[in-house]
Amino acid sequence: MGASVHSGKVPLDNQWHLVAVTVKRAPNGITFYLDGVPGSKGDPSPFPGSVTPPAAIPIYVSHPDGGFDGCIDEVQLFNRALDPAEITAIYQAGNLRKDKSNP
Repeated sequence: MGASVHSGKVPLDNQWHLVAVTVKRAPNGITFYLDGVPGSKGDPSPFPGSVTPPAAIPIYVSHPDGGFDGCIDEVQLFNRALDPAEITAIYQAGNLRKDKSNP
């Protein structure tokens, strides 16, 4: 399968969570966020190139028991890495983040 990057966190409380990942082409340029808080980082160098349509972006969700028991909703892709303040604002907006007019 090749290289992979892991968030290191798996929420197991049967609640909705905001999970975000940003990627910048720099050392430790991959950052995982859980509920607006930055967490683990990863190195994007094993993943050369860029994502251009119709390229697939594989997203894998793992669980300590080997599977994922939950739902994924409101997936969004941006053409740039959001900064930490933007991710925090999206989390704090809660259900108000339905406005997609200003990505």
